[in-house]
Amino acid sequence: MGWRAAVALALLLPLLAACEDSSTPLVFGRRGAAEGEFDSPRGIAAAGGRVAVVDRSGRLQEFTAWGVFVRAIPVMPPNARRGFPLGVLFDPAGGYLVVHTHDAALVRYGIDGKELSRFGDNGVKDGELCMPQRAVPFGGNLLVSEFGYEECKRIQEFTPGGKFVRRLPGVFQRPMGVAVDGAGVLWVADASGSLLRYEAATGHLLGSATTEGKGAGQAVWPTGVAALPGGGVVIAEAGNHRLQRFDAAGKSLGVFGRSGSLPGEFNTPYDLAVDPPWLFVADTENHRIQRFRLDAISWEKPGEGR
Repeated sequence: MGWRAAVALALLLPLLAACEDSSTPLVFGRRGAAEGEFDSPRGIAAAGGRVAVVDRSGRLQEFTAWGVFVRAIPVMPPNARRGFPLGVLFDPAGGYLVVHTHDAALVRYGIDGKELSRFGDNGVKDGELCMPQRAVPFGGNLLVSEFGYEECKRIQEFTPGGKFVRRLPGVFQRPMGVAVDGAGVLWVADASGSLLRYEAATGHLLGSATTEGKGAGQAVWPTGVAALPGGGVVIAEAGNHRLQRFDAAGKSLGVFGRSGSLPGEFNTPYDLAVDPPWLFVADTENHRIQRFRLDAISWEKPGEGR
């Protein structure tokens, strides 16, 4: 997309937002390998009206907040060991930071697709990476979740250049999604069934917000978490095919969605991202992205409503 088109789109977006029915989810993408299509999207980032998605196709695709395709870049070079990335962030310089799970690396790309830098040595020692899952900015550094071998079910902090800072003292089983809220609380979606809360600065455990199950305050295979403006978080439950919202103290405020392929339904949602006023969900096995307006989601206790 050229700069003239980008400027025109920026002027048009507020008009689109004003005209849109905020209660209707926006759905974009379908299964395939063409531009704007997906093969099991499992990592998503959203910021400043930009949306980035990584999937099994070995590429990163960028869209506008309205689902308009912008560009695609390959992020799995031919010499990659195996697998595909599970995490993606927007780099402050304007490009992307991709978490290469099976290649044990965090790689920065420019918007032209050129690899700019990378860090990560495969291993279980402090400062090495073993199946990195996701990353979240914290205090100018990066907190990276990992689970693979028994020794590396952990969260480590690195400088932007990849220098090891510390290993958080928490005990994890399958840490995946990570988010830091405005109060400095680190939320960890542990796929074993727990949503954990820590002081990000110290690693002190504040508590667990969930147990395994299908009720409110319970979760099955939570894999993504995103902080909300004003406090609290939303998690993606791949096993329960739904989203769940929590307040800043970790109390469940209700769930949204169910198994299915209609708008507002999910099939193994693996990740999600907040870019106010929007919530974007990687609806993984439906091979699509869904966008919801945060203030239009109806959070229900399990068994209520539909």
